Amino acid sequence: MNCHFEKILGVFGLFLTIGATAATNKFPTQTFTVPDGFDVELAAGTNLSPRPVSASFDDHGRLYVTDSSGSNDKPTEQLKNPLARILCLEDTNGDGRYDKSAVFADKVMFPQGCLWHDG
Repeated sequence: MNCHFEKILGVFGLFLTIGATAATNKFPTQTFTVPDGFDVELAAGTNLSPRPVSASFDDHGRLYVTDSSGSNDKPTEQLKNPLARILCLEDTNGDGRYDKSAVFADKVMFPQGCLWHDG
């Protein structure tokens, strides 16, 4: 399985990894059934990125996540004080789970995607 695909799923609170058997995983709001050879594990929770929209990796394994403001105000009102942001998630202890979140860009408007490119 493509490593980037595995980690992108992780930003939304789950991490798909290669395992031994098919499994059904029940979570508070969803149930996932994955094919033989896959497991579902937590990689990053809402404590690191409360409202993730999209994500991209840099060349050091950090995960940049566009995080929505959660606002339902009209765009004209949100433009007056944009509250969305881009977060940088890191796995500081090497256990495969993100444990640190820092604001990379603040006060952005409607971040719908991001891409780390060429360093």
